[in-house]
Amino acid sequence: MKTVLIFPLTMLCMVLTLSACSKTDSYAAEISDLNGTWQPDRSYKAVLKMSEEERDDHLRRREYSWGIGKMIPYTTFNIDITAEEPFVIEPGDGHLLIKDITQTRNNEIKFILFQILAKDPIVGWSTEVVFHFIDKDTLWIETPKFTGIEYEKKALWHRLSGPTQ
Repeated sequence: MKTVLIFPLTMLCMVLTLSACSKTDSYAAEISDLNGTWQPDRSYKAVLKMSEEERDDHLRRREYSWGIGKMIPYTTFNIDITAEEPFVIEPGDGHLLIKDITQTRNNEIKFILFQILAKDPIVGWSTEVVFHFIDKDTLWIETPKFTGIEYEKKALWHRLSGPTQ
């Protein structure tokens, strides 16, 4: 009797394991999905607890090529890839130019970012940033340049605003 029960349970475990593995990379991101403002998980959870009036007091509005976006100064990661000069505003390093965009995998998009440090566009630094999409409104960011708990592996960022919001 035990043998009869073990086989179906083993098969069920295998099916569940395989389906869980296939879901990890199931979202097919498009490069345009990055347009928007993104907030770290801790900020996202705090904003969810606020009333609509409190949100309006804390959120700022800014114009992007894709529309009017909401942002939180020194907190949100703001991306505009359709601007005349595509850019990112990173909470700590400010305005960075996007020099290259590559779809590296089904749910991954890589940027090469450049920050100009002087009026001469040759003087500056660049870094690689990889965005790993969980779904259209959730991702995590991998980069050697930016540090802190928001950039640890699997630290989630949520869309605050964007062209589809």
